Amino acid sequence: MSLSEQELSILSNAADRYSYPGFTWSVERNAPVQHANMTGVEQYIRERLISGDPAKVREGLASVVHWGHGNAGYQGVRRDRVLAINVAGFVQAALVLPELGVAPLCAQQLTAIKRLRLPELSQMPFVSKVLMFLDPERYVVLDNKLAQMGTQNGIVNMMSGLVVETTIRISLHNHAIYCRWVQLCRDLAPSIGKQRAVDVERAFFVLISEGHAVEAAAILAHAEA
Repeated sequence: MSLSEQELSILSNAADRYSYPGFTWSVERNAPVQHANMTGVEQYIRERLISGDPAKVREGLASVVHWGHGNAGYQGVRRDRVLAINVAGFVQAALVLPELGVAPLCAQQLTAIKRLRLPELSQMPFVSKVLMFLDPERYVVLDNKLAQMGTQNGIVNMMSGLVVETTIRISLHNHAIYCRWVQLCRDLAPSIGKQRAVDVERAFFVLISEGHAVEAAAILAHAEA
């Protein structure tokens, strides 16, 4: 890993700027729940995912989908699909997945969730969001926005190898890239003054969202060197 002090500062400052609509979903109220910050979102969702209570787990998964789709017009339809599913398989998986913490096993975790065949939760973007909410210190998101770093001005980095269609499928090939991405974020976190892998991922997300995808792609390439 060979990032300059300037690049590390760019990532650290970007991580501090991270902001995303802080809404989850309440089944009881049949309405969104607004949180003051992402800490509130993370706590709300994780508590439900690991509760062991099928109703709460379903609410947690629905909140992942509600949060992840932001203000998209189809947000409600996709959230409601999750609220209608049988989550018995996930209830057991959620209690085990955080214990499989080493990077070589991250592909197994993606596959474990994919095999449950849950509506809206079978492709890389949302399966990785579930893993992130289960354990933000060790897991990160890999979605289509982050994949944009692989197509910037001929810059070659790990995202250049992703197979991206309308979404990112959980294939053996994409598995391997996700594991590399997880490990890089884990390794880089202390260097930008953070404790969690997800804060590194969010730094790259911010740079892309602010129109600096080329800079983000270059920093990722340098971080891999």
